[in-house]
Amino acid sequence: MSGTKIRDITRVLKTDEEIPIRTGVPKREGDENKKGILYPGFEIKVVEEWKGEEVNGNDLWYGDKNGDFYWSGWFEEREEKDLEFKAVDHAWDWWQTKYSIDQIWDQYNIRGEQVTIGILDSGIWKGNVFENCDIKERNYITDNGNISDDTGHGTQVASILAAYSNQMIGIIPKAKFIICKTVNRDQKDPAVFEKALKELKDEGADFVVMSYSFYRNKLPDTFEQTINSLDKTLLICSVGNLKIRHRTSNKYPASFDSTIAVGGANKKNKVHSESSKSDHIDVLAPSEDIKTVLPSNSQELFKAQGTSFATPIVAGVLGLMLSYCRSKGEEIEKTKLKEILRSTADKPAQADPTLYGHGIINPLKAMEQLNNYLS
Repeated sequence: MSGTKIRDITRVLKTDEEIPIRTGVPKREGDENKKGILYPGFEIKVVEEWKGEEVNGNDLWYGDKNGDFYWSGWFEEREEKDLEFKAVDHAWDWWQTKYSIDQIWDQYNIRGEQVTIGILDSGIWKGNVFENCDIKERNYITDNGNISDDTGHGTQVASILAAYSNQMIGIIPKAKFIICKTVNRDQKDPAVFEKALKELKDEGADFVVMSYSFYRNKLPDTFEQTINSLDKTLLICSVGNLKIRHRTSNKYPASFDSTIAVGGANKKNKVHSESSKSDHIDVLAPSEDIKTVLPSNSQELFKAQGTSFATPIVAGVLGLMLSYCRSKGEEIEKTKLKEILRSTADKPAQADPTLYGHGIINPLKAMEQLNNYLS
């Protein structure tokens, strides 16, 4: 087996089959090297060409920067004209289709431009789905600067917002992201989150996504003051996943008035069975079977459950709203965006406000009301 380094060339899977990814050596036989599945339209950055096992008279294999190998007969080189941010149907998740995210993209010509999102989580594994993303990294756990994700949670949250590949498309892939590693398997300290919040405010983050929560007596005495001083930065929080329906669970920072507290909804437009009951819910967003990316070279897809994954969806909708304002040369108070999001939510008749808040988000209706407000 021999290989030759070449310049980066983007190639696109041209077959309509689902192709297994291999790693280690370029060969197809056996399952010991199987890593995942490629879908039609999948893209790779080719950095090496290898002579390997012959398939259909062709022994040329492509190697990417992660050490994965692909038989060249599956791929064709992509032309520059195909580099636009366009959605591939199978890359959309169910909630993106249901909530008309593709229509919002096209009608308002936005993908999250001119918006900065901070994410306080377990870090990120920056594989193929994040190659086209504008991401800054901050490590608040150690001094080595490495924000590699050791739990997977942060990568999953980030993928809902930022992913852009033929496997998965985030809701605002053209936003700027500041990924802050504020938690790992062994540490979950609210003081670390507070420090990151202060710095994100100073860096001009528009929104911050925080899917972790604490009981109030665990917070530093200064935490509420920090939240209230965020000013132009809006914190979007998960209310948690307490299944017990007879007990209210007011977790923080979601229960502070100046945040947006997010609960979970299922595919049937009902509150998700795991979404916590709380006196401070603002809105619900999808939290059932949410497509996410796991931290690995193959960037496997995983259907996630819980309010942790509803929270970035709300942040993404707010990001689209703010992106649209700025595309028209307008600025808007974040509190106004919060007001529009809540007032356009769909609330079932006689719904319990401690489960539903103001209702389930309606992104298309929110964009329409925002457009009317700006007109």
